[in-house]
Amino acid sequence: MRMKLKILFKETYTLSKVRIASPVSTYSYEEAMTFAGLNDSYFVPKPKPVVNDVKTQEPADKKDKKSKKEKSAKSSKSSKGAGETADLKALLPPKPEPIPEPEPSAPVFNEDEKPCFIIVDIELSEPINKKRDIEDLNKEEVLNQITQDMYEKYHQFLEENDTFTGKTIKQNFLKWLQNLGAYEIYLTSITKAATLVVTNKFKYKGSSEKNTKLYQNYIGEIFRICNDSEGNPDYWFDYAVYNLEIKSCDKAFECLQEALSKKSTHRYSLMVFGALLADKGQKEDAETCLLNLMVQEPRWLEGIIIITFGK
Repeated sequence: MRMKLKILFKETYTLSKVRIASPVSTYSYEEAMTFAGLNDSYFVPKPKPVVNDVKTQEPADKKDKKSKKEKSAKSSKSSKGAGETADLKALLPPKPEPIPEPEPSAPVFNEDEKPCFIIVDIELSEPINKKRDIEDLNKEEVLNQITQDMYEKYHQFLEENDTFTGKTIKQNFLKWLQNLGAYEIYLTSITKAATLVVTNKFKYKGSSEKNTKLYQNYIGEIFRICNDSEGNPDYWFDYAVYNLEIKSCDKAFECLQEALSKKSTHRYSLMVFGALLADKGQKEDAETCLLNLMVQEPRWLEGIIIITFGK
């Protein structure tokens, strides 16, 4: 099978596990040679080359004797005419058939018509990049090396760009470092060094029990809202109000639609939904929505005042 490999992992300081996922497809020798450079396979071996049968060459003296016999035979049989030449052409072997084109590989699907994948987890017993301690950091003097390299880069920048003035030289130097790729290296090195220093010298001495309890309460509140909001339109209306406060009217419109799908007589959702329809220029739909609200809630004083005197 032809495998298109894709490594799925997040960037970390120490890499110890890699997951490789590959779609499964039928085997094609030509595509395996073209895309993967695979010369042979354990499951489907390389096809054997077709060897043409070549007759061995005869000695020269035998050829001479045969040529003399053929000449005498031709002279004696010249009277037979062109009929025998046609018979000789019929005795010739037929032309070989053209080589069929190889079948292309095709993806393999399971019984549910979903593509099949092969997933391989490769885990290392030891990380490739070992954790650096504070002593190694002090020995290498990372910050001093960065300063020295930046000093050399700055002189190189001045030699290549001597037309910049003092006001713009700082910004142009930073852009030059970014284009060169050195700025990202400096930033990564300083971040690693600072992280190592903070985790080793300034450890957290407090208790994490309070944060653990807060996290548990937070997760419990999320599950409670998710379970209670299945048929409750109030949560969708509150989310719509939040989106209106951050000027996201399209999301608020969708939230109100969801709230009305839970309860078509939800009066606050009907009122705000009608106002949004009016802002979108859909006057007739807005009027229908507000009239529906007035029919369903004729004694709702708050809504009547907002609709009548609201802007």
